[in-house]
Amino acid sequence: AKAGLSIIIAAQEADSIYHSAGGKQIFGNNDILLIGKIEAAIADDCAEILKVPRELLDPNITTAYEPNRAWGYSNWLAVMEGTYTPVRIYASPGGLAVTVNNVHEVQRRRELIQQALDRELHPIHGLHEYARELIQTA
Repeated sequence: AKAGLSIIIAAQEADSIYHSAGGKQIFGNNDILLIGKIEAAIADDCAEILKVPRELLDPNITTAYEPNRAWGYSNWLAVMEGTYTPVRIYASPGGLAVTVNNVHEVQRRRELIQQALDRELHPIHGLHEYARELIQTA
């Protein structure tokens, strides 16, 4: 029997993962899904690929599923063994700094990491600075 926890953070559309090499195995080997903010245009594809009733994804399309920077949380739909549970996750600023995927956020993170490297510091100093910026913009 398999023991432990496997985590995949995929900041791309479910359709592109599913149709990639090994995509069906990726989804087949995950017992728990966390579904965050999705765009309305891909909701039907997400429902089909993730095997989630379409109406349960409707909240994920709204602004309620956008990260709340002021309070430091984001809303998700947890899917496990046919059970669908809305959850709120409070991420650490450092965790957010590492996982941002918005084009502008990724660019800013890269800039700060490069500035740290230019000062002959470890890249973690750039991530730390970016985490501080994320807190200040909340």
